[in-house]
Amino acid sequence: TLNCTEPGQYLFQLVAADGMDFEDSLGALITFTDEPIDDLTAPTCMLGEITRRGASVIVADSESGVASVRTRKRLWAIAWPWARRYDPPQPSVTVHVRRTLRWIGGLVGIEAVNGQGLRSICWVVVPSSGHPFVITHPGAAD
Repeated sequence: TLNCTEPGQYLFQLVAADGMDFEDSLGALITFTDEPIDDLTAPTCMLGEITRRGASVIVADSESGVASVRTRKRLWAIAWPWARRYDPPQPSVTVHVRRTLRWIGGLVGIEAVNGQGLRSICWVVVPSSGHPFVITHPGAAD
């Protein structure tokens, strides 16, 4: 337990050893800070440009930025980039989705993680007829 009486940053060093040899020790430095977490919302997804067989999806997080996107599930569709990290996190990124067969609709699940580690799963539906649409599940793990 660490009781801090004054606001500020505190450094704590944790060392684990088997007691036999100093060189076998493992350690970690942990920094505690009083800075609040500014971002409490997960990334969002919205449709961008719609094409004949797909659409672009804009993944955005205006607070801490988009740190990564990854295609988690695909059914009769492709997405690119299928996985990418952004350092530093970006305010918005674009993922392109396209169904693979002309007569069958497609589905893609995109996992988006923001700079605070909050995640969303965005389901992109590209029907064989009609307009694509996106459903965002903030805070979803899988």
